[in-house]
Amino acid sequence: MPASPTLPPMASVAAALLLSGCATLGAPDAVATFASRSVECSELQAYAREQGDADATASDLVERYVVDQMLAAEARRIGLARDPETVGRMRAARRDTLLEASEAQLAGDLTVSEEDVAALYEARANDLNRPEQVVTRIILRKLPANASRRAVAAEAERLRDVQAQFLSGVAFADLAVQHSEHPSASIGGTMEPWARGEVDPALQRVVDGLERGEVSGVVRLADGLALILLEDSLTARKVPFADVAVELRGELL
Repeated sequence: MPASPTLPPMASVAAALLLSGCATLGAPDAVATFASRSVECSELQAYAREQGDADATASDLVERYVVDQMLAAEARRIGLARDPETVGRMRAARRDTLLEASEAQLAGDLTVSEEDVAALYEARANDLNRPEQVVTRIILRKLPANASRRAVAAEAERLRDVQAQFLSGVAFADLAVQHSEHPSASIGGTMEPWARGEVDPALQRVVDGLERGEVSGVVRLADGLALILLEDSLTARKVPFADVAVELRGELL
């Protein structure tokens, strides 16, 4: 292994001063020697500019530069210097290392207050928490508000027949696909879970009187006649602040 580089007294200066110019420092042309090779001040200045590390000493830069030169020489010797895949991996590794170091330094300089975390928790309240909800299925036959008595009676009779089929064992989902005009018909009539106050009051009153798995009679809603099945009840959920504080803090950082 080649001997450590020999450094003149100027090698202890900061890289920031080195970048101001070799002539300004009164540096000799050769600032170090290793393996019978001289490192010129202009070489080190260019390397310092490439590294962008103004806090390093010229001594540190020389050591890095020598190691880089030795590795480059070995790569040339064994034919890797011109291999596109190897060069690509080296560049990617250097880029990733610099990014990780930069992110680590940035993260070390950041702080997040408890007030910031609490504010984010409040902003996410609707996502984190939920009121008591119900899951229902619907079979809807659309009717305008001014529909004739005959039209209303015909649709009501149709829905009573559908109700009878359900009570005889036909799946409500299959009946919804066949008969419903609600947007949920293609998925078996399943509505989005809803909480009290979010739906037609007539629908709310009907569901309040149902047991899980029970189907309603024919109901008049704002957009037509319907059968409603109460499929499930979802209890209210509140996620304690302490359970998500660490996650929210990390997100803010």
